[in-house]
Amino acid sequence: MIVLHFNERSGIRWPDILRAAPRLLVFKYSPQCPRSRAAEVDIRAFADTHPQIAVLPVDVIRQHELSTLITQHLAVPHASPQLILLEKGAPIWTASHGRVTTAALEEVLMATTAPGQNRTRVPGQWGPDPSRESVVRSSRWRHGLSR
Repeated sequence: MIVLHFNERSGIRWPDILRAAPRLLVFKYSPQCPRSRAAEVDIRAFADTHPQIAVLPVDVIRQHELSTLITQHLAVPHASPQLILLEKGAPIWTASHGRVTTAALEEVLMATTAPGQNRTRVPGQWGPDPSRESVVRSSRWRHGLSR
């Protein structure tokens, strides 16, 4: 699986992320918010059971600039927790706060995925890893985007 590290030194930019995964699920969350922490547990479990779906976790505090860039680029108002499903770089579905559930994700994926489609997974980072600077290959989902 491909793991992307997003920081100033990596050279990886938002357009690079969009090109890496034709279908991308952006998960914006705040580690200080109880609702976000609960949603994070659900989304991690969902990602572990759906390796064909690219998931980009964005910590809205640590990765504020990336969060703002995503909001501006997609013209989707900011919320946290928030899910934004992108198809070829365009938002096709969004949910926030109490609607960030695995049931909602399952429903939208069933409605928008053709049978037999296989998607690339772009794992994200659930904890800081500022020392990592490049695209690496990993067998575990433990590193990803960091400023």
